[in-house]
Amino acid sequence: MTLPGILTKTIGDMFPVAHERRRVEQELRRYGEASYHRERERVQLAILKLAGRDLDKVRECTDAACIDYRDVLAWAEFPEQISLSGGHADAGVLERDRRQYLDWLEGPK
Repeated sequence: MTLPGILTKTIGDMFPVAHERRRVEQELRRYGEASYHRERERVQLAILKLAGRDLDKVRECTDAACIDYRDVLAWAEFPEQISLSGGHADAGVLERDRRQYLDWLEGPK
């Protein structure tokens, strides 16, 4: 499945109620409007992971991504690594971070 397809499926899984889904989609579209916004779908997935089903948190995380998308990616994709002092991680930490993200993608939202 492509990243846009994964994003669409994830939004639908997390927000099955149509008006909430539309609100989330509208909010997520704010990231990707500026020329300096990178990796739109990846960042939007990170926003969803961080926010869970909390609509206000989707807005907050989108605000953060619009300021610096790298923060949102780090919080969502590398939570154990960034919690370490100095950010130095061994292969085990990196693998656990990778696995927790993949588990989130594959699991129930």
